Amino acid sequence: MTIFISGSVAIDTVMSCPAPFLLDAEQVSKQRLTTSYYVSNMQHVWGGCAANIAYALRQLGGTPIVMATVGSDAGEYLKYFQQQGLSIEYIQSVPHHLTAKATIFSDSLGQQITGFYAGAMNDAHMQTATMALTKHQPSWAIVSPDGKQAMLNRSIELAYTKIPFIADPGQAIPIMDKNDLIVLMQGAAAIAVNEAEAVILEHTLKQNVQELSYKIPVVVTLGDKGLCFWDKGLAHTLDAVKNIVAIDATGCGDSLRGAWLYALSQGWSMLDGLRLGNLMGAYTVQYAGAQGYMVSLNDLKLLWHKHYDAPMPQ
Repeated sequence: MTIFISGSVAIDTVMSCPAPFLLDAEQVSKQRLTTSYYVSNMQHVWGGCAANIAYALRQLGGTPIVMATVGSDAGEYLKYFQQQGLSIEYIQSVPHHLTAKATIFSDSLGQQITGFYAGAMNDAHMQTATMALTKHQPSWAIVSPDGKQAMLNRSIELAYTKIPFIADPGQAIPIMDKNDLIVLMQGAAAIAVNEAEAVILEHTLKQNVQELSYKIPVVVTLGDKGLCFWDKGLAHTLDAVKNIVAIDATGCGDSLRGAWLYALSQGWSMLDGLRLGNLMGAYTVQYAGAQGYMVSLNDLKLLWHKHYDAPMPQ
């Protein structure tokens, strides 16, 4: 079944530090942070939340439709996209702009510092999803990090068409006010954030995730601690998969969302979909780069039987 994915398509620079980040508490308290680190490895990789989610979904046999904007430098990326069996029909090139770029700096503990340049993504609101939604009739959708107005537009369009979708504000959440978040969640089947984003969500809405979950299910990913799914005030915790050697956590949350969407499109429950997503995230951190892995549903079945007592849905 087709799944609609809106969000960023980006060209990432990933750097690794062989030691943990060390911060001078006195400098931080004075807001005078000056620091530098030795980089042991650096590579340019294909990324962007929408692209990463689509890649994960495609790996499991799903059919993603990506809506995004890129710059004049995206030619090689678009060729690669098509080589992966992904459609570029709704990826619009914006002249005189560069494709969005993320610089991701990871230390030996898996901690990350990320800088993001929006570039052509700032023009994403110039597109409309109406034609794509009408033509493909997706069973599920996700509004992932993008230009703020584009995210709000997609949420309104999806709510109007009554297509179930996941609201995924991601790194855009700091630039959203309470009204923006209300629009983003209106009509959504769930909202997904990481631990740090959950703090901002609660502060902006003046409401904790437990209270919010009476209105909309809330998923909070917790890195190497797994995730928590809040629904109707109840917390369902999924532990992280054990005995995994993490190489690179970049895009882990995106791969989780891709598998979650695949499961939802197959009629699985929200919680079983998150179980599959939890396994997908664990699988992908063993490889460098947000799209540096190859996985099949059978691979995840093996992990499922090792990690969960409940049978895997068919």
